Amino acid sequence: MLDEDLLKLLADPKSHEALRYATGEELTKLNAAVASGSLKNQGGNVVKDPLKEALVAPKSQRAYAIREGIPVLLFEEALPLA
Repeated sequence: MLDEDLLKLLADPKSHEALRYATGEELTKLNAAVASGSLKNQGGNVVKDPLKEALVAPKSQRAYAIREGIPVLLFEEALPLA
């Protein structure tokens, strides 16, 4: 998990809204889409690796993977929640 002070500084790169940790339910849905091969990131690439952690921009309905403890805050890598 990220340090709480760091989390407070992070924002969605497009909307600039605050991020929060993905819930277990959100991760389950994202990983089901990964397993079925239907999850594509904003760049149009199919996501192949399941997510252990992610940050969510709630209003924008986007998730950003956390890989090896590092949030991947690139808009092209954002994952749609809806």
